[in-house]
Amino acid sequence: MYLRKISLILCVLFVSASMFTIHSAQASGGFVDVTNKDDAYEEINYLVNLGVIKGYTEKGKTYYKPYNTVTRGQVAKMVVVASGNKPLVVNKSNFSDVAVGTELSGYVERAIQLGFFKTNTKGQFLPNKPLTRDEMSYVLTNAFKLDTSEYKNIDSPFVDVGINNPYVSYVNTIYYNGITQGSNQNYNPNGQVT
Repeated sequence: MYLRKISLILCVLFVSASMFTIHSAQASGGFVDVTNKDDAYEEINYLVNLGVIKGYTEKGKTYYKPYNTVTRGQVAKMVVVASGNKPLVVNKSNFSDVAVGTELSGYVERAIQLGFFKTNTKGQFLPNKPLTRDEMSYVLTNAFKLDTSEYKNIDSPFVDVGINNPYVSYVNTIYYNGITQGSNQNYNPNGQVT
């Protein structure tokens, strides 16, 4: 149940940036752009307290930046921490685009080891590439061990996620578990997560 709660919270934070407005009220976790009036205030504080997110510091102030896209590297770190795992100690990177010694290196390697991400055949992780909603479904389903078996061969509730979509069982799983929604029967599988 704990992992499912974190999965739901991460998903809410990934896909619900539109609920945020800038207020002058007390900010969440020290973020100047998230206040106690925002819908995800409690969820953000929960993840801050777990060490899953920390925001961006600029000119002495810390921002959450709810409208920024979330990168594959950032998500690797979030799901490794949220799933109770630690980053690997890395002496040699398995990816040409993730340098040893960077903040994300150990998290990326651990996320791959745990099967949270699909890899490409070019030896790259693409840590700075925005995470797509299709990828989000795969990451959340695998990181939080959601059972996809009952959703493999059923039609998606979304008109833009057909039975031949390689992510259909993952999208269905997070949809039928109440973790994601679409808009006007569309999931927007290639849309960037914010």
